[in-house]
Amino acid sequence: MKRILIIGGVAAGATAAARARRLDGEADITLLEAGDDVSFANCGLPYFIGGDVKNRSDLILASPETFHDQYRVNVHTATEVSAIDRAAKSVSAVNKKNGKKLTFKYDALILAQGGKPIVPPLPGVDRKNVFQLWTLDDMDKINSFIKENSPRTAVVVGGGFIGLEMVEALAKRGMQVQLVEMAPQIMPLLEAEMAGFLEKDLLDYGVTLHLGKGLQAIEKNGVKISDGSILPADMVLLSVGVRPTLKLAQDAGLAIGTAGGLLVDDRLQTSDENIYAAGDMVEIENRVNGRKTRIPLAGPANRQGRIAGENAVGGNKRYKGASGTSVVKLFGAVAGSTGLNLKQARDAGFDADAVVVHKASHTSYYPGSSKVSLMLVFEKESGKILGAQAAGRVGVDKRIDVLATAIAGGLALSDLEELDLAYAPPFNS
Repeated sequence: MKRILIIGGVAAGATAAARARRLDGEADITLLEAGDDVSFANCGLPYFIGGDVKNRSDLILASPETFHDQYRVNVHTATEVSAIDRAAKSVSAVNKKNGKKLTFKYDALILAQGGKPIVPPLPGVDRKNVFQLWTLDDMDKINSFIKENSPRTAVVVGGGFIGLEMVEALAKRGMQVQLVEMAPQIMPLLEAEMAGFLEKDLLDYGVTLHLGKGLQAIEKNGVKISDGSILPADMVLLSVGVRPTLKLAQDAGLAIGTAGGLLVDDRLQTSDENIYAAGDMVEIENRVNGRKTRIPLAGPANRQGRIAGENAVGGNKRYKGASGTSVVKLFGAVAGSTGLNLKQARDAGFDADAVVVHKASHTSYYPGSSKVSLMLVFEKESGKILGAQAAGRVGVDKRIDVLATAIAGGLALSDLEELDLAYAPPFNS
């Protein structure tokens, strides 16, 4: 009976546990989670705060009891691992609720500790009205604060995925929201044209933008930013980035990669042949330019979890990397991207160019069509597709998914001409 030990739940760890059980009905599988929830939809947290998701329970994908009943996985929540003994193939842990010290043995270990939000070392970040959003507990604290204090003004610091989704959520809760972003635009990896489409929607919904400005301090009556302004803020949401959780791995002597994540090979094996890793804590290969990178997104984390779980029970599955495909909805606007933007492509050494088209999401004479702006990045000589970005209100996800598939298949521009896609006036053009 092989002992599989997993440290960390949520996306990668929970998926690894389920996959390992499906492939090995006899293995002894144990999952240790430092938090109180082993598997929840962290991508859905802003939508609960904004009222789109009505029931908190809908965000809980599986409880420890569910894991035991359905998968025969022993789950220990509120259990923090303090050390890995690679020679003895064991880990030391402590139950955070009762202080009990625990030891777990393993034949194969999977690390899936993810990352943690970055807290900038600035005055006032520890105030009671300052929040981050990463766990169900974070969500509950934000929701309780809003219910109990009825804040009228909010400042969101950071114009990435979570920051933008929280701008919408807090606006839906009746607050006047201001967004602070150090870059000259929101979603810095988007081309300015695509980001500008989202920014216009923010302005149309009454959100004030402070772009190219940094946070300096959080004071009693508001937020001070780098131009000296004081922004009124009954509450503040910090969303300035995520740092991989690496201390346990580093203390165990596991190799860290050039991109700052835990180093793994294409089997998701670390520098220790008995230890695998998946999710936000690892660095992987960008499948377009071949460079090492960190892509802290739910889709790659789930795929990596499946592969790590399979290989931990004796499989030989290979991970081919990711192209960073993503999409975000902001009020009525949607933007998505896959692969490299034009600057990234040229920086990677490609002789790249791009074309932008603006077309109706479906045949314009059929009601409900809306303009979609699509940028396609390609290598000039070969026509190989390197990346794409799109913005609009309808059909953005469909176009990005098609082009992500094309990148995965190594297609060129000439291949796109021959794609046999579904057409009818309500769906396409």
